[in-house]
Order: sequence, then structure tokens, then C-alpha cells
Amino acid sequence: MEQGDYSALTDTNGHPVTVYDPLSVTPTYGKTPFPNNQIPTSRESPLAKYLYSVTPLPTTADNPEIANNWYGTGFNNTNQMTETTKIDQRVSNKDQLSFRQSHLPSYQDSTSNPYSLAPNTTDMLANIAVHAGVNDSGVANWTHTFSPTFFSESLVTVSRDYTAIEPYTGTADIDSRLGFPNPFNGFGFPRIPYTLNTLTTTAMSYDSCCNPNITFTHYFNIDQNFTKVIGRHELQFGGRYRWETLHELEDQHGQQGELDYNNLSATAILNPAAGNNFTPLNFTGSVAANFFLGYGAYSARFNRQAMPIKDGERSGYFQDNFKVNSRLVLNLGVRYEFNVAPYFTDNSGVSFDSVNHKIVLGTSLARLEQLKDVNPLVVAAYQTYGLQFETAQQAGLPASLVHNNYLDFGPRAGFAYRVTNGIRLLVMRGGFAQYTYPEPARMYTAQFSLTQPYLGIFQNNPNSSSLSPDGLANYWLRAAPTIVAGQNSVNALNLNSVTIAPGGGQMFYLNPNQPTEKSMQWNLTFEKEVMANTVVRAAYIGQHGYNCAYHRRLQRTHSCHFQNYLA
Repeated sequence: MEQGDYSALTDTNGHPVTVYDPLSVTPTYGKTPFPNNQIPTSRESPLAKYLYSVTPLPTTADNPEIANNWYGTGFNNTNQMTETTKIDQRVSNKDQLSFRQSHLPSYQDSTSNPYSLAPNTTDMLANIAVHAGVNDSGVANWTHTFSPTFFSESLVTVSRDYTAIEPYTGTADIDSRLGFPNPFNGFGFPRIPYTLNTLTTTAMSYDSCCNPNITFTHYFNIDQNFTKVIGRHELQFGGRYRWETLHELEDQHGQQGELDYNNLSATAILNPAAGNNFTPLNFTGSVAANFFLGYGAYSARFNRQAMPIKDGERSGYFQDNFKVNSRLVLNLGVRYEFNVAPYFTDNSGVSFDSVNHKIVLGTSLARLEQLKDVNPLVVAAYQTYGLQFETAQQAGLPASLVHNNYLDFGPRAGFAYRVTNGIRLLVMRGGFAQYTYPEPARMYTAQFSLTQPYLGIFQNNPNSSSLSPDGLANYWLRAAPTIVAGQNSVNALNLNSVTIAPGGGQMFYLNPNQPTEKSMQWNLTFEKEVMANTVVRAAYIGQHGYNCAYHRRLQRTHSCHFQNYLA
């Protein structure tokens, strides 16, 4: 097959399959089969010639139409390191300082392919992914004793975290080397999945093996804690100030482009009994032959750029640890937390007005275009179906598009009670607390990049009825392909127009009135000393979470709903 010889081509049931010359199509849709099912090597596409040259040879004599014919090992290399410096200084009897700094670099490269267990290419350009990161953090602590009954702790934490999921080739432009269209300057190996037979058996696929993702997180936290002892009361109180920034280039899925050979039309012949359905005749056409000739469908995705997000926390607490008597100790307290709802610092976020069926913009479309977060052709294409936009003010929302919650109080209550006296004590302990959890940024950024009006897909697929010149499916059954992969495919994608199928959009957005995610936790424990150095313990522990993500916080309108909104 690598030499164009398809004379032994059969389906999985052993039926011979005929390969037709796509360039021989007649006005009545007839085609001429390649003599003896052999394609001249002069017709091999430059892309196929290159890919065959870097694909590992089979390790068994199995027919690839029926069984796997390559077995081997990939690789998975990991390098992690931790460097830590810690300094403690007792300044005086009343003051003690400590400082810790950590540096944690990590790097992992591995053979992987999202479509199959395909090995990496021999030139190390495809089917290899890299996970890399560096975390730098520092903690400074100062404890000060005002008196034997009053002391404080000051804690400052700083962290910088970098993570990246990238192709093994880094940011190299592989598309240009292969003569592949790259309208949005994607990096990594283009996605080339295909099947070898007329059915669905997965064969060798080529990919950068990741959707590039680069994230920078900066975290700054100040905690101030005080303890004051007054008689039988130990009073604890303090507060926290935290801010966090996230600069994330979310999954650049398919930006480097995709070439799909998985349609038989080019090398098949029209089934005369299909009428206007234009379907291939059984036992004609081969995906592998399409691959050899370089006739495939092209696509590339326009993705929004990095998301600059910021959030924070302002909180305070008070707790009284009260020794009621020699048997009973009570712990009573409350914590107030104000978690700043995550927001885009450049106002490039969007939301959705479910009443008026409009996308809510944090800034103007012109500004989003300037930031390269939207493509004007994609926006215009959706607007032709009736998609409408409105400002945050028109939707009754703040500029951040999400209302903050200012009344989050978390009660704390606990006790310890000595039930019996003597040398074999029975002790009962219990507690209840409610905790709040701020929205994890990754929870919604992963979906947010897939929403409209950011995402746009540019395609050149004449076999799709929505994209073919005559509006009918399997156009290559009736016309000769004109683009050969690697030969004249650089400009295969037309950026002057885009076709959007009705109902093809989707919206992911945060509930503008999202409640804070909370968790209630409680426990009741009995401890009994049964002999020296031996304790029997029985406990009941419970937890109940509510307002959890995916249940109420992440709002999604599916594509079918989106179509209704546009009606």
C-alpha cells in the first residue's frame, strides 16, 4: 500500500474492494478503476510520502485491514526536582521568625495519541506530548508574644505556578514544513486521523498529542491570627486577605489544523440505486487510497486567546474555647468569608441572558476582535441566524458578569466531655462546621473557551452537504478533487467566508447569581481506654455539600437550545 499497490485490498469479510481514479470522473459520474488496483507512485501526495517515511514499519505480517500489525514500546520520561531553603531565627524571647522557599520544576515527555495507540514518528515530530511546570513558593511566619496570655501569628504566603501542556516540538510551525494550511498560527503537528478500511478499524494516526495549554497563576495571602486567654476562655480571632490571578491560554484545540481522509467518495463510485442520496457503491473506495493520493477534508479552529482572571478573599473569624469545668470544654465560633467572584480583568468574558436569549458581553465586539478573542466572520455568520448581543448593563449585571455573595457566614461548634472518672476514662467529643469553597477557575475555563462567540471552525470539506458546491453530500463522487495534501494545500482554507450550521453553537457561562459552594461537616466520637496504652474509639462522621459545581454553578445551553434561541 505504501507503494500504491492495492491489488490485495479487501474488507474485513474478504470481499475485494475496487479503487477508482478520482480524476477520471465523467459528466455522468462514472469513473475508471486503477488498473489492477495499483495507483502509480507518481500520484502519491507529498504528505503521504513524508508520513510513510517516518512511520515505523510493521512488526508482524498481519493484514492491517483485520488486525494490528505493529507492536512496540513507547516512552515516558519524567524529571522532577524539589529545592527547599528554610531559615528559623529567634529574635528575642517575644519574637520568632521563620522563612521557607521552595522551587519545584517538573518535566515529562511521553508517547501518546488521542485517536489510537499509534507510536511516535521516527523523526520525533508526531505523537509525543510534553507536560512541564515550575512552582515557586515562599512562606514567611512571625510569632510575637505580647504577654503570657496574649500572642499573635502573622503569615505571608506567595506562590507562582507555571504549567504547560505542549507538543514535543514546542512552538515550532510544523504546518509550514508539510505544506499544510495554518491560518491561525497554531503550533504542533497537525491532526491526521484516518481509518484503513471501508469500515471503522482505527489505523496509524498522527497528532501533536495535546491541546496546547499554558497557565500562569500568582497567589498572595496574608493571615493574621491572635490568641487571648481570659480566665477559662481562650479567645481566637483574626483575618485573611488573599488575591489570586490566573493567566491561562486554554486548550488550543485543533488550531494547528486537521486533515480527515475518512470518506470513501474520492476513490469510490456512485451507487446508481441510491438516487439523489449520492452514496458510494459497496466494495468501492478506500480511505488508505485517499491518504495515498492526498485527498482529504481540511479544518482549523479559531480559539480565543489567554484568559486573564482574578479573584480573591477577605475573611475574618472569632472563636471562644471555653473550659466550662473540669469535665466539659466548648468551642464556639463563626467565620465570615467574602470570596470575590472570578472575573476577567480585560472584561473579555461573556454570559447569557436566558430571558431575552442574548449573549451578554463584558466589552464591545470591536474590543474582543482587537484582543483576538473573536473572529468577525464567525460572529457575522451567527448573527445571520439571529444571534444577538447586549451589554452587562442592559442585562442588569455588574461588569464582572457575576454578582458577589456578601453574606457567607460559617458557624463552628464543638465540645469535649469526660463522661466517667477513674483511670479508664470514657470521653465524648463532637463538632459541627460549615465551610465555603471559592469557584475553581479551571472548572469553567476549560468549557469557557468552547462558547460563542469565541469558537469558530473553518472547514474545506466538499463531501459535507453544508459545505459542498452543490449543497449535496459526497461531492467527490461526482467531481474531481483539486487539492493534493502537501502539494497545493497551503491555502486550502478560505478565511473570507465561514459556514455555520444552524444549532451548531453552544454556550457555557457562570450563573450570574451563583450561590457559594458550601460543605457542612459533623462528627461524634466516643473514646474508651480499655487497658494500658489501648483505646477503643467509635465515631460517626458526616458531610453534606451543596451548591456544588456542575449542579448549579455552571450553566450550559446545549446546541438544540441554542437553535431555539436563534429562531
